[in-house]
Amino acid sequence: YSNIEPDKRNSLLEWNMMPLYNFGLDLTASHKKLTWDINFSSALPVNSGNMYDSDWVLDGTKVVYSINEEIAETNIQANTGFSYNADINSWFSIAPETTIQYNYNSFHTQNGYGWYGINPNKPEEWETNHEAWDSDRGQKNKATNLKPIYYYQHSLFIFEGINLNFKITDNFYVNFNPAISIFTYNFSRDNHKKKNNESFYDYAIQYACFNAFKADLKVNCDINKILTLTTSVNGLYQMETKGDRYFQYEIWDSPIETDYKKGSSQWMVSISTGCKIRLF
Repeated sequence: YSNIEPDKRNSLLEWNMMPLYNFGLDLTASHKKLTWDINFSSALPVNSGNMYDSDWVLDGTKVVYSINEEIAETNIQANTGFSYNADINSWFSIAPETTIQYNYNSFHTQNGYGWYGINPNKPEEWETNHEAWDSDRGQKNKATNLKPIYYYQHSLFIFEGINLNFKITDNFYVNFNPAISIFTYNFSRDNHKKKNNESFYDYAIQYACFNAFKADLKVNCDINKILTLTTSVNGLYQMETKGDRYFQYEIWDSPIETDYKKGSSQWMVSISTGCKIRLF
């Protein structure tokens, strides 16, 4: 998040999703030139890399840097979309498509360690009495067994795109689907545990238009009239989106809004393989 000076960053949490192992189901129904598709996938709860936590003071000095083991808890993606197919010739067709995509991702950290160029117990002195995290002072103030952080984010995208279909042979064809999000909504919460195990909650609500892009490339091979093998590469990129920040201590009845703006961005690439079974 950033303070009231929007170009100055105060804190940054970088959550990895490497690796995540997803499994899912895709259902497609077609009538003449109209196609409806719905997809659901979920990931296994595994160690998914590291989370990196950084903090700065107002003069731009990075005073805190920590590395935390990251555990994926629940990671869900659901899509539904409609398209209208237009045949250009015998080997090429295009299909304008509208898709609604929902993502939910939650993680927590453990076994964290970090370096502090400040006295963590005296926040009132951070702006006047600090050094960089990698200074001699920061190296001496290395901390281990940091308290865990719990994080989740809901994301909703409305994508407008076009599906380009290339028929290479009678049994082999390729689909390419670029799209832009005409509306994006994010809601996130991270829960920091204090030394007394009291929870501190940090919320963000963000929304924007035309700030996210995705592209899907799928290769299909028909084995027979019922079975098709598929391999696909999917990518999503959301530019940094800033919104309102709220915080709440565990003993408070409700969160309060702050003057700070909290931003988030995300990018992901997935590679999948599967099979398609035609029921009728």
